[in-house]
Amino acid sequence: MNLKSFIKIASGLAIFSILIVFTNSCKKEDNSIGSDFLHDNKFITGIFRDSKLISFTSLNDTVVTSKSSLNLFGSFQDEIFGMTRSSFAIQMSLSMTDPDFGEEAVIDSVVLTIPYLGKNDTKTVTGSDGKDSTITFTNYETDSIFGDPSIPMEFKISEFNKILNPDSTYFSTIDLPTTGAPIYEDASYKANLHEITLLGHNIDGSVKDTTVIPAALRLKLPNKFFQERIFDKEGTAVLANNANFITDLNGLVFSTSSDNGAIFSLNMLSGSSLNIYYKSKNEDYDPEVEDSEELSKRDYELKFEAKYARVNKFEFDRDNYSASPSLVAQLRGDYDSTQGADFIYIQGMSGLEANIKLFTDMDQLKALRDSNWIINEASLVYRVSNENGKKFAPPYRLYMFNRDSMKTDNFRIIDEIAEPVAFDGFLRKDHRIFTGENRYYRFRITKHIHQLINGVKENIDGIDTITYPNNYPIKLVSVAGKESPSRVEINGNNAKVSDPNAKNFWLEIKHSREATKEDKEKEE
Repeated sequence: MNLKSFIKIASGLAIFSILIVFTNSCKKEDNSIGSDFLHDNKFITGIFRDSKLISFTSLNDTVVTSKSSLNLFGSFQDEIFGMTRSSFAIQMSLSMTDPDFGEEAVIDSVVLTIPYLGKNDTKTVTGSDGKDSTITFTNYETDSIFGDPSIPMEFKISEFNKILNPDSTYFSTIDLPTTGAPIYEDASYKANLHEITLLGHNIDGSVKDTTVIPAALRLKLPNKFFQERIFDKEGTAVLANNANFITDLNGLVFSTSSDNGAIFSLNMLSGSSLNIYYKSKNEDYDPEVEDSEELSKRDYELKFEAKYARVNKFEFDRDNYSASPSLVAQLRGDYDSTQGADFIYIQGMSGLEANIKLFTDMDQLKALRDSNWIINEASLVYRVSNENGKKFAPPYRLYMFNRDSMKTDNFRIIDEIAEPVAFDGFLRKDHRIFTGENRYYRFRITKHIHQLINGVKENIDGIDTITYPNNYPIKLVSVAGKESPSRVEINGNNAKVSDPNAKNFWLEIKHSREATKEDKEKEE
């Protein structure tokens, strides 16, 4: 590019920038409340944020936890939500039915491996020789591990003493009875959240192979239990098929009685294994042949499969610990929710939900319906409480629906059905809206608000009629739901904030209407 061409392009960009600045300077601030008169389009436009609405917390104690994709184990103490604890039961299956372990089979070790879910934060440590001692560590930091994993917890694995039907529905309040002494017990279990990469080297120092050991719950379980329940039953009906096996060994229960630590989200169906390493007589053994082995090393696996049952049990203690008084009060049966609340609490696994009632002032709603507004955009904005703290990550997204059920499309917000991406609900930050922590959730519900204010045109008996849908309460839940302990405290309509002009949550309606003769006269 020559100098003349460069100057020509730069001049064009400068002129374009000036035009952009001039155009923007002529626009009214988007956050302003009030109306503008658009001469060319003959429309009045404005932004309305004064809708009367309330919000409060409710508890849905029928959380279904069977057939979950994740199993949760552990506990943590939360100064806002109280103590949360999770245990789970899971059935195992035989990798091969009617197995032949060989003659004189003896177990060497039993290894349980369950990978943790997490985001990678990798660092490499190299020894002084620069070769064999090179190890890569990956720390896992994610809301799938919720709480403080550095706190030791009591941890048990026991034999389940109840038969689960994989086709049945089970809830988070399920009892998980066990039989006999625990198979495995650790009074101070502490998670190792490092992924390790081991590099093998040739004699010349070049890399021969790489072995990656992911961050996981890895345990050596007692040989005796599996010798008696598996190997000693070789050739019997118990191992003939999985139905018989599950009736005999109902499954395993992972539990803790600790009150504090962390809850781990475990994907038992991906990368998890229970391997039984054993030795049995080598049929090709020849004592006269050098290096001939009398016993051969073998491996048998018990599997965790999606077609078999698994269920989470959740426990909460909000009375005897330092749970928020506002949360405890809202969960009492005598709580008056008609005026809303100061703070709202959402946690999927506990069934805590937010309830929003829009347009609680019927006179105001009637006035809006008489205004003949065209609803250009409507958003519901919820601010995360400054008291929520940064110790526990809020859900990355909330989900909104109508009424008390999500069984059919009738309970989905129309905006989600029409424009699921624009519907939103993601956790956001914006310094222009809030100061301080400035985290919030936004939902775009333009079509929903349009129907509540302007109604729906229907043809009834040949006559065009405007009908208004029921203004049911809206619910907000964690999109991660029953499979995540993530929780959030958000400001309700009665929350006290340092800025008296700041709204805790609001419905923002951007509207327009055709200018009347009186509007034009006022403008002139």
